[in-house]
Amino acid sequence: MAQGQRRIRIEFWAGLIFVVLLAYALIADWWKEHSVLGWIIVGVIVAALVFCIYRFPAFRGLLFRTAKKAGESIAYETAESGREPMPPYIRANILQRAEHRCENPDCRSNVGPEIHHIDGDRNNNRFRNLIALCPNCHTRAGHGEYSNSQLRNWVQRSWETSKRGRPRPRY
Repeated sequence: MAQGQRRIRIEFWAGLIFVVLLAYALIADWWKEHSVLGWIIVGVIVAALVFCIYRFPAFRGLLFRTAKKAGESIAYETAESGREPMPPYIRANILQRAEHRCENPDCRSNVGPEIHHIDGDRNNNRFRNLIALCPNCHTRAGHGEYSNSQLRNWVQRSWETSKRGRPRPRY
């Protein structure tokens, strides 16, 4: 899946500048009178943080994952965040074409199908790009176990069967 181009939000920069100026104003006066104590506090905090990052891999992973996720959500807008949901009539037509079953002809699952975008572009809602798959087949298609041409062949087979009005053979 292609990730949308990211651009920095203006609110992020304005908020960052405000927080930095506020912190500077609060710390500057106190630091003039208590500089030794201030450097001791900074040193202890940095040492404790470095020790925790070095000693505990789970903490390190959690810290970095959280920081990355928070930074991206605060600083960037992605094209996927404003994505419109699939219109209900498209979903209904795809499920009707598939007879509310998985369109994989070898699948015997009776679980309700999910809609999969064959080309991976979640904004491309053309009927020939959408396929109804059970959750297991959907996961396998997402991991690349089924090729796009194989998925398109299943769509073509379902399309031709639904046009003829005959039920699909289920083995």
